[in-house]
Amino acid sequence: MPSGSLGFRVSGRLARPDYTDVLVPPLRKAVDAGERLRVLYALGPELRMEAGALLEDLRLEADLGVRHREAWERIAVVTDLDWLWRAFGLFSWMVPGQMRMFHESELEQAKSWIAE
Repeated sequence: MPSGSLGFRVSGRLARPDYTDVLVPPLRKAVDAGERLRVLYALGPELRMEAGALLEDLRLEADLGVRHREAWERIAVVTDLDWLWRAFGLFSWMVPGQMRMFHESELEQAKSWIAE
């Protein structure tokens, strides 16, 4: 990942501990340090979210997405999952900062965009 950015690769089953132990701590640390968030999420074709992960996603959005909206600068989502492209198309207006979607073959372009 480019300097000053965070990246997460998610594949397979996404559970509550994946949020609480892996995803949230570096985001929280960056926000607490006053850093602007430039985050890349690479979401694999086998992605499945458990109910607990969905709940943690809502908590993350309420905490870091709403209360710290100004911290989010850029979000790149890299995936070939059609349902995610449709979902982000419908709800991208709710995402803090700039958000852009990329196909898996465009991973390097996504990293470059995050670094701009």
